[in-house]
Amino acid sequence: MRAVLTVFAKEFRENLRERRTLFSALILGPLLGPLLFAGMLSLRIERGADEGERPLELAVAHAERAPNLIDFLRQYDVHVTPVDYDDAAARAAVLNARHQQVLIVGAEFAARLAAGMPAPLMLYADTSDVSAAGERARARALISQYASLLARLRVAVRGIDPLTVSPIALQDVDVSTPATRSVLLLGTLTVSAFAVVLHFTGLERFGMSVNFGPSVAARVILFCLPLVPLGAALMTIVAAYTRTYREAQTWLALVLLVPTLPLVFAGVLDLRAQLPLMAVPSLSQHFLITSLLRDEPLPWTYLATSTAATLALAALLIVAAGRLYRREALLG
Repeated sequence: MRAVLTVFAKEFRENLRERRTLFSALILGPLLGPLLFAGMLSLRIERGADEGERPLELAVAHAERAPNLIDFLRQYDVHVTPVDYDDAAARAAVLNARHQQVLIVGAEFAARLAAGMPAPLMLYADTSDVSAAGERARARALISQYASLLARLRVAVRGIDPLTVSPIALQDVDVSTPATRSVLLLGTLTVSAFAVVLHFTGLERFGMSVNFGPSVAARVILFCLPLVPLGAALMTIVAAYTRTYREAQTWLALVLLVPTLPLVFAGVLDLRAQLPLMAVPSLSQHFLITSLLRDEPLPWTYLATSTAATLALAALLIVAAGRLYRREALLG
């Protein structure tokens, strides 16, 4: 223990002598992390509140076949956009992100509804699009509510009390507290994906497939190659700026936040690939890799913009690192 205490006292004194290390360890580290987390959490909460208040956009094909349903949806602040889609066009519209959801009213809808039989409705959506999960749930809930209303009316017309078809009234009693509910959010800050392990998970049993073969892995590496000189330049600047190994290790933890922050805000704000965003390093690579894994083509201009912007920033940082190494103070 005497040796341990001696080493600890020595390291503690050296940390106190290095003001920049003390500043980064005691001020930047403890403050920057909570501030970033609070900012992202606030953005997420505000976005969630906006989604709940925003009108639901729903594209409907053959809306004239179900006028009462359309009127019911509009009463609940649903903006109905009439479209003329068949099955293939509806699938393409959702996959190409022209519409998040497309509702097609079947040709036999009115006839089967009048005969007291289940009337066909088809709701097209991309369940892999996490950002649209809330709107999908709202659309399904409203259609289910309309179906329940029709069921009660059918029973009432036959002289039967609608309550007889609801023998059980289940009420959800939420006993959670604000503190326990926050755990649900805090538990999703860490996500790990292992490409090799995905092939042994048996996703095919659930109608999924793993698009991560050798060619995809090679393209992922190619997409990320422009980040290599950028990362090397950042590390070189840290090495030129810091004086000791201990100080460099402290600053490296902060430097690693630089490529991570764009990805975090992309998840919080549900950003999608757009040409201006492809000029942001690490974020553009995220969009390219995501589209590759989803087997969705992106314009070649997106790849060109991502590569050019990342290499341009790397060149600027390389020039800055070179100037730092030409300082006489660095030699002293």
